[in-house]
Amino acid sequence: MNKAALSLFAVAGAAAVTALLPGADAPSVSTGSPDATHCFYRAVKATGLYHIMVVRTISLTFTQSNWLTLLANGRTTGSNTLATLVLDNSATNYGVGVRDRGNTSFTGMGPSGTPAKKSLNLEIDYTNAASRLRGYKTLNLNNAYMDESLMREPLYFNVMRQYTVCPHSSFAKLYINGAYWGMWGHGVTSQHSTNRFLAADPGSRGQNGDVDSRMFVEC
Repeated sequence: MNKAALSLFAVAGAAAVTALLPGADAPSVSTGSPDATHCFYRAVKATGLYHIMVVRTISLTFTQSNWLTLLANGRTTGSNTLATLVLDNSATNYGVGVRDRGNTSFTGMGPSGTPAKKSLNLEIDYTNAASRLRGYKTLNLNNAYMDESLMREPLYFNVMRQYTVCPHSSFAKLYINGAYWGMWGHGVTSQHSTNRFLAADPGSRGQNGDVDSRMFVEC
């Protein structure tokens, strides 16, 4: 199996537990069973926002009591709901614009029904044009609707990046108003501008660059 695919499965599986060191991008990765008496940790250097061996934590805080309704309305009107975003235990962005997104992934279809978790669009620069999150100004949180493996986009992107220009993808945990919403995969989705995407450096773009759109795929 491709090395990137093997690494991805290691992160996604129960045998891989990742914790972020305070104020740093370098995580400590445990090996073996999370229930084992003894675990071994090693620090690895993360490469910007997207790293195959890093499980990021994204926390969104809404002050509006009807934030769920506002997010749903924003899907059709394009209006955003203000939120505070915290990445891991360090970077904080205020005035982030959030709204639901998607068609079938929002309404559902067939026996799967309507998904409880919705895909989200996050505009980091909604209230401040200069705001970025690790170099990015837009995040798409995708609920991976009808993907029971939860691996479709992360696995595909990490394998294909070995051969051609392709999105980044990894994993993240999502919290909303302190409640845990599950594990998500996160990476680059299709760009608002194809030319800008093709011009991006697939190996390092993001920390110092400015690409329009990113996604976090629910897992």
